[in-house]
Amino acid sequence: LTPNYALDVGYDATRNFELVAPLVNMPFVLMTSSGLPFKTLDRLIAHVRVRPGEINYGSSGDGSTGHLAGELLRRAAGLDMVHVSYNGGLAALNALATGHTTLMFAALPLALPYLNNEHLRALALASPQRSELLPALPTLAEAGVAGADIAAWYGVFAPNGVAPGAIRWLSERIGEAVNDPSTRQALLVLGLE
Repeated sequence: LTPNYALDVGYDATRNFELVAPLVNMPFVLMTSSGLPFKTLDRLIAHVRVRPGEINYGSSGDGSTGHLAGELLRRAAGLDMVHVSYNGGLAALNALATGHTTLMFAALPLALPYLNNEHLRALALASPQRSELLPALPTLAEAGVAGADIAAWYGVFAPNGVAPGAIRWLSERIGEAVNDPSTRQALLVLGLE
């Protein structure tokens, strides 16, 4: 993201760091207000198409993964929507629940406590596969919009030049910890895979 979105940060994330160990994937959920007259992605798309430039989608901020996911959906489905940037994911969810926006992509850890909320509805996951936590929720591709997959992932990185033996040792220890069944379950409960 950094070389494509932020300029002059003083480092090149693709060249100055080495991946030590991947940790988790964080899926994103396409959500709408439950007060809107649709319950599926195709109905949402039809709703947006007949209202070009009138529909707002919220995100936790400019350049956030939710913002970029909205742009991917806009392009993949050929939609004319307006991005509204909020100061954090909870503010964006509140705007969605109160009808100030029509849709948003929320990180699964943020969305989980609100999925059974009477004001919000999940329509699809913006990931290549379904989530273990939400097996009935289709992916965007399964719901008819290919090419809009997005997910955040976290990992441990080290600056270039760290001894290969140290990288290997750290990678093995972190891998053991992340793959421990109790750790995997604790992460899954939080919405992290």
